[in-house]
Amino acid sequence: MLGELAGDALFAGGTFEFAERLARLGQPAYVFRFDWTAPDNAFGACHCSEIPFVFDNLDAWQAPMQAGGDRAAMQVLADQMQDAWIAFARTGNPGHAGLPPWPRYRTDQQTMLFDAPSRVAADPAGRTRWRHWP
Repeated sequence: MLGELAGDALFAGGTFEFAERLARLGQPAYVFRFDWTAPDNAFGACHCSEIPFVFDNLDAWQAPMQAGGDRAAMQVLADQMQDAWIAFARTGNPGHAGLPPWPRYRTDQQTMLFDAPSRVAADPAGRTRWRHWP
């Protein structure tokens, strides 16, 4: 529980607050959360575990966060994430054919969950949980 509270305070709260401000101003905002966890990973989807997926250098990382992960499934996720970053850099929209439709962030807190499978969820962390953090 302490880990979740710290994650909310350090990362999630500010991210969602910023996305809400952009949405209120009519500006596009797209929010994601990296949820993938390897079977032998005691840490869960922790800070920095998305980096080898974003940069598609899975083999260069011999990290405990990848322990027991299926390499083929991990490569699919890496391709999805890398294509999202490229699409966002090119067009301002991270959506692409390899992902489910990724809507703009609005009051229902639509968030892309990068996982196996990747999917969109409304308010996955629970607005009331992170809302208490400044």
